[in-house]
Amino acid sequence: MTAMDKIGKKLKTFIKFILNHKVYLLIAIPIIAAIILAFVLISKLDGDRNPEQTTDATTEITTEATTEATTTDPMNSVSDTLGSTDSTTSSEPEQTTEARNPDIPLIVERKDLINIHLTTDDGIVLMTGELEIPVFYNRNANPAISVINEDIYNYVNDMRSEIVNDCRPIAENDLTSDNPTVPFNCGVTCEVMLSSDTCVSVLFSSWIYTGGENSSIYREARTYSLADVSVLDYADLFGGYTETVTEKMRDKITQSISAEPEGFYPDYEGLVDFYELEKRWYLDEVEGLCVYYVPYELAGYDKGVLTYSIPLGELNTYLVFNPAYTSFAE
Repeated sequence: MTAMDKIGKKLKTFIKFILNHKVYLLIAIPIIAAIILAFVLISKLDGDRNPEQTTDATTEITTEATTEATTTDPMNSVSDTLGSTDSTTSSEPEQTTEARNPDIPLIVERKDLINIHLTTDDGIVLMTGELEIPVFYNRNANPAISVINEDIYNYVNDMRSEIVNDCRPIAENDLTSDNPTVPFNCGVTCEVMLSSDTCVSVLFSSWIYTGGENSSIYREARTYSLADVSVLDYADLFGGYTETVTEKMRDKITQSISAEPEGFYPDYEGLVDFYELEKRWYLDEVEGLCVYYVPYELAGYDKGVLTYSIPLGELNTYLVFNPAYTSFAE
């Protein structure tokens, strides 16, 4: 019960008392009038107080809503500071899609080693050696690069097996001689001669010492198409023009030798035909199409490894695709 209810109840009780005792009526009337006036004043005060509270609440809500509506977005603030922009301009960063593979051209991350340590059953060392394996960078777990890395590993491992199988009987025989020269030794190094958006060409240089004055020197090459991760054949480069390019290269070799024939075997022209060009080529970033001959093929040991080349620019009309194509500067 509120204070006003209590006052009203007491007022009713007092009026009943006056009506029952009329002698007090003259005294009660002024008191009643005063109480009624007080009641009216109190009611008025309560009425004035409630509208004031409602106004405060309404003002508070309105102010909060206005503040929320007018809060400045940080991005809009930057735009306002820099000046107005076209309403069609998106605030999202522009997305660009690279047409090329980010892992091409291939880059050698490291070179691993396969060791040779060949011994007899009783522990005598017959041969030692190290074979390099290039491991291409694989930033984005590109399956094409994984395939090439695996193929090169298998290729070099096969080279190791071939060296061991060829050299073991020679070393075992040498061990029984009066002046054995074992342990033999060998080495294989590798170099990426060309790496582009379309292919990669790796040259392996090897030497094997099995006694005597000189080591045997060899070359092997492996060139991959990045379009389908296949090993490229000579004909894959030139298609129907393979014989034409072979003839051009043959002419260049024989002309070069004929200009300075000293040290070459007299039948060098027949030897150029005997050692097929299609099986001894690689691609070089600067020299273009290269073919090689190791000592004792066209000339003696003193001539070393012989290399002949034709720039790819001169073969442009014969190429099935451009193996030197690189769409960007590394």
